[in-house]
Amino acid sequence: DFGANLPAITMFWIGISEFVRQKFGFVVMTLCGAIVLIALAGRTHQGRYASHWLRLKIWGVGQAFNAASMARFCRSLGVLLSGKAPVDSSIELASATCGNAVLEAAALDAMESVRSGTRLALAFEMTGYFSGLFCWLIQVSEDRGDTHQAFLDLAKTYDERFSRYSHAMMSILGPIILFVMALIVVSVILSLYLPIFSLADAISGQ
Repeated sequence: DFGANLPAITMFWIGISEFVRQKFGFVVMTLCGAIVLIALAGRTHQGRYASHWLRLKIWGVGQAFNAASMARFCRSLGVLLSGKAPVDSSIELASATCGNAVLEAAALDAMESVRSGTRLALAFEMTGYFSGLFCWLIQVSEDRGDTHQAFLDLAKTYDERFSRYSHAMMSILGPIILFVMALIVVSVILSLYLPIFSLADAISGQ
């Protein structure tokens, strides 16, 4: 009424409010459609692979996801090998339990190499997914003749690594979430009170 402009932060929240009020149905339909598309894509092999590949590329999340899937894979493979199951069949069965499509594809590639006569450590190394330390430990265990125990020990190592990554992520994400929430609350309060504080200047200017 006094011809003064509202503060920028107030206009920002008013703009968001107007957008949500006018486009609420569109926003809800868009979100629902995106969720349905993601769910449908996750049921296909290509969609699942792409989703897991992207997850592995996210800092923190990727390391924790890889550690958890590697722990499951190594534990399953170690148990199968300790039961004197064939190596190639053991790799195939263990890959199905890892919950990681990228790791599963790499393990199946290693299985094919093993079936063609390649040593186990070299077969894992040729995939490009498994670390050098992992392949070296498997090579040493092959020479000793206790490959199954090496996989069980690696499973424990990856379990501990997953716990460390999870703890580190929670330690970092907790303060970040609190900071973002505090920033939103403060900005909303400022958007409400700044026009009141500037009202006297608008009246005197009138």
